[in-house]
Amino acid sequence: MDDRRKNAYRTLLYRAMLDMRSLRWMPLGLLLRINPVAWRRDLIRIRRAGEIAEWLHNLAAFAARDFQSFDEDRFWQQFDDIEREHPEFLTTSYRAVFDKAVLGEGGLPYL
Repeated sequence: MDDRRKNAYRTLLYRAMLDMRSLRWMPLGLLLRINPVAWRRDLIRIRRAGEIAEWLHNLAAFAARDFQSFDEDRFWQQFDDIEREHPEFLTTSYRAVFDKAVLGEGGLPYL
């Protein structure tokens, strides 16, 4: 795997961490706790973060080892499985983040 693809995977990992980090500021007020619409919305956000973490945890380990023995086809197959099983999670942006980074567009924000 060339350096551009390695960096694209690192960019993808960073972007996903930023997305999951938003859970930190999820409101926990009393009105939200008794509002079923808010419960559903927040449950989807939490489950989405969990699915993404499950999908990407091995990517972090491979990135730490410079992608030695990393199987790109398997990685993207797992991504496709998440999209198929949970279309409500709206994960398609992650493919775009990766593709742009491979082309040298985008990059790591906030650094």
